[in-house]
Amino acid sequence: PISLSHHVKAKNITIVQSSVTPDLSLITLLIRANNGHTSSTVNTPLTDRLLVVTFNTGLLYTRKFEIRILSQRYTAIKHLTDYIYNGVKMVEAEYQTIKLTTNKFIDIFQEVLDNHTISNLSMDLIWIGRKEAKTTLSAEYARLLATGRPSRILAEYMEGRITKRGLKDWENKGRKAFEQIRDYVHHYVRAGCERLLLELNALVGYSKWPQKFQELGLLESFVHSCVIVTGCLISRLEKLLNVVDNEYTNFIEFQQWIQFEFDSVALLEQNGIPEVPPRIDIHKVAAYLKNSLNKESSGDLEEFFGTSETFPLMSLPNFEFPLAPPTQYRPFTEKTPAYPYDYHIVNKLSNYPQTLWTFVNVLTTRCNALSSLTADNVAKSVVAYEYVDIVDGLISGSMDDHRTQGLGQESEEVKYRNVFLSDVKIVIENSITVEYITFYISNTTKYDFLPTLWVLRFPLDTAKKKTYAKSFRNSPGFRPVEIAGIQLVNNEHPEEHLSIKDLKFFDDERLDMII
Repeated sequence: PISLSHHVKAKNITIVQSSVTPDLSLITLLIRANNGHTSSTVNTPLTDRLLVVTFNTGLLYTRKFEIRILSQRYTAIKHLTDYIYNGVKMVEAEYQTIKLTTNKFIDIFQEVLDNHTISNLSMDLIWIGRKEAKTTLSAEYARLLATGRPSRILAEYMEGRITKRGLKDWENKGRKAFEQIRDYVHHYVRAGCERLLLELNALVGYSKWPQKFQELGLLESFVHSCVIVTGCLISRLEKLLNVVDNEYTNFIEFQQWIQFEFDSVALLEQNGIPEVPPRIDIHKVAAYLKNSLNKESSGDLEEFFGTSETFPLMSLPNFEFPLAPPTQYRPFTEKTPAYPYDYHIVNKLSNYPQTLWTFVNVLTTRCNALSSLTADNVAKSVVAYEYVDIVDGLISGSMDDHRTQGLGQESEEVKYRNVFLSDVKIVIENSITVEYITFYISNTTKYDFLPTLWVLRFPLDTAKKKTYAKSFRNSPGFRPVEIAGIQLVNNEHPEEHLSIKDLKFFDDERLDMII
């Protein structure tokens, strides 16, 4: 984005038309300005003015090939960071499914505790203030695992509050959630990170050519930091997969054990013969009871999602003028990159959060900063170096004007507000870049003079495309412009008033109008 207020010293600026040279070296804007001036040499207050401002596009012209290359890379990086972000969101959603399903059974057990009195609990529980028991579902299951006999509160819980179908539903949802986490990590997040590494390494190669890319804001040390964060995220995903496999195995062992115990409690109530217990690894069951069967977390998975933070993504970053330098990235821009890459450097920082969102947020912020720095440098290289003042004070009354001759009365100038139409066309004539501008201003008052179509023609000074406007601004000169005024007259009925409703340039020899 280019701020016009930095280049055109005028108030209430409105861009009417714009055009660009075929080689992208110059941009011209047809600007309507009100109550302002274009340089410090003009001190008198003015009404509406019609200005042609020519901009030197700077890097947009001299480095257009490099900008095109970087824009393709930045677009791919933006899509990949969004892809990674959405993948982590899906992984976290499955993790929350595991927690919610487990918490459902924990809440049911808590309801059983709350409905009991001290006399009903007898010696099974120890009560502290406000009728609150210290026992938990995992503690009761651990006692059952150790003794083979449920306590009174656990027996009531298993007999009257949970069902065989409910336990099976818990198992099915848990299996699906664990499998989905592995699938999302393999096919979404990790695949996106590996593809992102390829794009970032391409930028590392470009950054090693400072003659071409350094002035576009591409610094090797900063790109290197993005590569490191991506690699650390991949390492973290590898650890997540190992934890998921371990938690999944413990969960399956626990489900087999608890369903067998549920059937055994039911058979004891019916005085039936208990079945032969299945082969169960009690160490894995105990590990699940200790780490995963609680309401606050789901075992070792909690360290990957414990401090989840939402991170808003936008198609384009927000800019403020003037753009502040990225001081938060200064340590990375000053540090010399170290090769080969060390993707485990984050493990050396003890106070560094290890959640997936930490890496995703940092990665997204830095990747967005890459394109922002390039856009900032390109925007700063664009300079306005030439002004052509076409109309001085002839458009008054066309803007919102609340001047009145008396209270509740409109002046004639306001009553008959004029109509303004314009078009701009840049063409090449005999190897010279020429700009055509046409505009039409209807009468401000009643038909004092015939409606006139104005056509301007002047060559664009493409020789100045690599220079800036300092010399121009310091010398109050005037640019010669060819101009023709065409009055609109109906020869068959001269008394009829003609007005233009629309107009359009098609080339340097053809102008179409609706009259």
